Amino acid sequence: MILVTCATGKTGIAIVKALVSADRPVRAMARQETSKVIAKEMGATEVFIGDLAVKEEVARAMDGVSTVYYIAQIWTLMNV
Repeated sequence: MILVTCATGKTGIAIVKALVSADRPVRAMARQETSKVIAKEMGATEVFIGDLAVKEEVARAMDGVSTVYYIAQIWTLMNV
């Protein structure tokens, strides 16, 4: 299983699609429940809703995965 964080963002979508087209199992991680539909439509095997800022959620998302594509939004004072 491969975990892709921020899977429904621009970069995450490209990675998920590439992995799915290569027949790789993908666990898509996103922050919002509404992202589940997007991830499933792309072919993600599993969808995990969680926050990258919460280490326990990241640890749960990583359970059972062999590879992680860590994609994260650039944070600035504008995001706070």
